[in-house]
Amino acid sequence: MRVLYINDTHNVPGGAEAILLYLIPAVQHAGIEVFVACIPGSEVETKFKDGGITTLPVSELRKNPLLAIRRIVHICREHSIDLIHTGSLFGNFSGRLAGRKVGVPVITTVHCEPDAFLLTKSSFFRRLNWRLRQAVDRMTVGYASALIAVSKGVADKLIAQGIPAGKVTVVVNGIDVSRIQAQAALVTDTKSSSVEQQIGVVARLEAVKGIQYLIEAVSLLAPELPDLKLVIIGAGSLKNELVAQSRDLGIEERVTFLGYLENPMPQVAKLTLFVLPSLSEGLNVILLEAMAIERPVVATGVGGNSEVIQDRKTGLLVPPRDAAALAIAIKELLSKPELAAKLGKAGARLVEERFSESVMCESVINMYKKLGHHD
Repeated sequence: MRVLYINDTHNVPGGAEAILLYLIPAVQHAGIEVFVACIPGSEVETKFKDGGITTLPVSELRKNPLLAIRRIVHICREHSIDLIHTGSLFGNFSGRLAGRKVGVPVITTVHCEPDAFLLTKSSFFRRLNWRLRQAVDRMTVGYASALIAVSKGVADKLIAQGIPAGKVTVVVNGIDVSRIQAQAALVTDTKSSSVEQQIGVVARLEAVKGIQYLIEAVSLLAPELPDLKLVIIGAGSLKNELVAQSRDLGIEERVTFLGYLENPMPQVAKLTLFVLPSLSEGLNVILLEAMAIERPVVATGVGGNSEVIQDRKTGLLVPPRDAAALAIAIKELLSKPELAAKLGKAGARLVEERFSESVMCESVINMYKKLGHHD
């Protein structure tokens, strides 16, 4: 059996790519041959190549979808592809139409809540552009044989939009707990890892991640927590705006922007507390990874966050867009280290029991075998 993955990411890899890098080795181990169609020269292509995965260049994915369809049709015929797996806007469009043309079934993974972008404060034209893109995606969703939702919340929203329930399967994201713990153990600066009030987040610096509310929360806590520091790991279009916000609030010396890190876990291991202030989430991979190394977590109760975090049992949940609520939760865990440690240990147990890489991979491979043509 041969599976073609289509990935149209042209900048730094995110959660969707992290899941593929978990999934593909397991798929190969199951005897399935794997190809990845991606944008040549991208960081994503480099990551896949470094992992020994066969990549096929499709430079037109984001520039000219019609030419991309032609290229993917050619790939399917040349490599006798049995199944196409997509998971992003341009990849969905080109992959579904190419699959329809050559008679190859298509599975689409939906990583985000369908209305995620509309929850942010954006210009009229950006919101219109997003609505048009979503309309195009819905036009071709009927050509997908199955949809994978990474959380029940995502599945519920897809069904509410009119997708037949029988077409949607929930396969929650999973991680390799042992590998994450080993990566976190690479911390060499033991002094910095013992900072009592260092909190942080790993996320794209985009509006939907709600970083601005975390910075505001730190400013609210600054007068009573003089040692509080915030570490922000990630890249994105809002970096300059967030740096300016920190400066305007008078906390620029407390906030460190580390940019994109290929392996952020050594930095996450140094944190007293991991915070995820998103306005919307599918099922955040870095949240699972932080919990796996027993970092106490505070997160907004949106999307998959509330499926991972049981409030006051495996972490603390707060409303989105609420800096004051974030500040209260952060202060509680910083002032109650026993509670923080208890939540951290409980969170690690939950991730190991319910969000393992093996369960995720087995579920997806079973879908492949059901839908694809195999020897």
